[in-house]
This record gives sequence, C-alpha cells and structure tokens, in this order.
Amino acid sequence: MNAVRVSENVDSVYAYAASNTRTDGDCDPISADNCAQLYIFDVTDDNDIEIVTHLKLSTLSVDEPVWGASLYFKNNYVYLGLNKNNAREFYLIDVNHPENMGAPSYLVTPVGNGFEVGRQVNDVTARRGLAYVAGATAEDLRILDITDPLIDPLPEVGSFNGPSTGGGKSVSLVADNLYLAKTHSIDGEEFFTLDISDPTNPTVLDSVEIGESINKVIVRDYLTFLLTNSKLIIVDADTGAEIENKNLPNDGGDEKPSMDCEGDRIYITTNTNSQGYIHIVRPNEDEE
Repeated sequence: MNAVRVSENVDSVYAYAASNTRTDGDCDPISADNCAQLYIFDVTDDNDIEIVTHLKLSTLSVDEPVWGASLYFKNNYVYLGLNKNNAREFYLIDVNHPENMGAPSYLVTPVGNGFEVGRQVNDVTARRGLAYVAGATAEDLRILDITDPLIDPLPEVGSFNGPSTGGGKSVSLVADNLYLAKTHSIDGEEFFTLDISDPTNPTVLDSVEIGESINKVIVRDYLTFLLTNSKLIIVDADTGAEIENKNLPNDGGDEKPSMDCEGDRIYITTNTNSQGYIHIVRPNEDEE
C-alpha cells in the first residue's frame, strides 16, 4: 500500500488505500484483486479490519502496469495519484457509497478525465476548489483548479519549486500554511513551510534540513508528524523540538510507508516482501 486516508461516516469508519501492486494493465479485477489501484477497508473496529472492496480504474491503458501512488480524501471524493503512465496520473473518484462499490465488475470510472502530470504523483491535498499536487516534476508543487472536475484538462493555476534538490513528496494544509516535504536533498532542506494566503502563489516562511527523505507530513494542533522510511518523528509545531521518535514495525521494503491521522489515531501503511500492512498507532501504544 502506498497511501491511506480515513473517513468517518455515521456508523462506520472507512480507510481508503492506494495499491502499489505492479500488474499488467489488462489484468482482470474480478479474478485478481491485486490489479486494483484502490482498496477500501472498514476500520470501525481496530481489532477486526475488513476489506470492503478493491477497485481498478476503467480508463487505464492495457499496455502497461499502473498503480496507485498517492491518495487524498475530502467530501466523499478520493483524489487518486498514479505512477507515470501513457495516460494521466491524477483522477477524482466519487466514493459517496463505498459499501455499494466494487462487485460485480470491480471497475470504477473517475469523475472527469483528470490531469496529466507527466511524473508520478507523490501526494495530494485540496481546499477551496484547488488541488495541491506534489511530485518529482520541474515543480515540487502544482496547483490545479478542480472547481469543475469535468473540465478537460483541469486548469493549472500555480506552482512552487524549492531551492534544493529532491522532489515534492508530501503536503499538508493548516490555515494559510502549506507544509511541503521533499525527498532527500544533497544540498539543502527537505521540509518547507509555505504561506498560501495567496492560494495560487506560495511563498517560503521557513525551511528545515532533515537529512533524509520525508514520505509524509501531517500537522494537527501543536504537533507535526514526519514519516521517514523507518520511523515516525513527532515534533512540536511551534518550536521545532522533537517530542518522540518511533521505529516502524516494518522498514517499508522497496515501497515507502504512508500515514493518515483521524481522531487520536495514526494509520500507517508499510510494505515488506511484497506484502502490505496497516498499523494503527494509539497514544502510548502501537497495534497492527
């Protein structure tokens, strides 16, 4: 699994995960659930996680493998980022009724035709009709107008490129601050705080050198959570002081871990020996 986001409905808690399985584009999702780009889990009970369904995009080419690289959830839409492919790498998917998706075809049709990024989409966040897309392109961050997802292609209305090497890896929004994490840079910072009071023209407020790639950043209240390949770092968002450093149960293997935060729980996906895992981190304890 490459990414996970969690949503709470009236009676259920669902986790949406982007699948990193590299299968041929013509694989059949009915007979092979590992050819899906999107999985939906019921995580209402921490001790009894159930797979609700797996979904393959109906718009994919059959001549190449395509996998889910990143995912964001908001207002009953999944924003799904893919690896670089011959079509497009960014799509919106309506998940208003996850319990009714999947069978019999296990195919899902995106809303609109998405956007061709030209590289893998590493992370996505969105607010006020804008999607902030992080990737290893000429710009670390690309800003798309998604007010009308049926416009083809989606309009690109802004961008940001940090002064250091490395590519855009993760984004998190709090008020007028956008937190951008990058892959390891040999000549500078991997973590940027950007002012987006002008939402299509980000400017740098602060930057920090971490010394390794940051796969995911989440900011909640006074805490910043930074996920690297092997650990979860918890930092005071105001002072930058490290509060706690937790090793992951798995090292992530070839694929990088991802995480989401819902309530007082952190949900982390890792991969080892081609096997995906979801871990739930509670206050002062871990549980897989």
